[in-house]
Amino acid sequence: MKIQFIIFCLFAFSFNGFAQTPESEKFLTALFHLQKSEEINKDIKQVYKKYAKMECKTVKINLGSKVRFHKLFSSAYDPSELSRLGADLTFHDNDFIKQNRFNPFGNPILAGIIEKNDSRLFLTFSKPIDSFLLAEITLYDPGDYSDTFPRHGTIMQILFKYNSQNLVEEVLTAVVHAN
Repeated sequence: MKIQFIIFCLFAFSFNGFAQTPESEKFLTALFHLQKSEEINKDIKQVYKKYAKMECKTVKINLGSKVRFHKLFSSAYDPSELSRLGADLTFHDNDFIKQNRFNPFGNPILAGIIEKNDSRLFLTFSKPIDSFLLAEITLYDPGDYSDTFPRHGTIMQILFKYNSQNLVEEVLTAVVHAN
């Protein structure tokens, strides 16, 4: 228990030193949550059986090269779960998309967090909106493609909900097969 507390304190200290913005704080807490959540790692292994090593507790993953806009595939989620979280179902409608779309950009905080590895899985974040952050895991780095490039393959979406201290409060996952 004492070791866990020391690790938490070290993480909290370095977290405060590097996280310059609430946006970066949310990215870092999402990454920390992904590393620690057995349930999410189990889901990733289930979705990407061929690419995730089953004997590892945490799935190896690469960070996408850019933060980019992700549209919530609300039809892939249980509507009652989205409603319970307070996730506005307009996340996917055209007005919401027009209002919140942005050009992909690099994030210096994320750039050095995870070293490139041999995993075929890529995690990309969208910008946080209110108390939500949407991330996607794909078999390609979407940052390598233009915003108009059609998404393809299996996409695992992870919707993070944050509390007022920017800590992950709850997580929902969904899988979409895009052509």
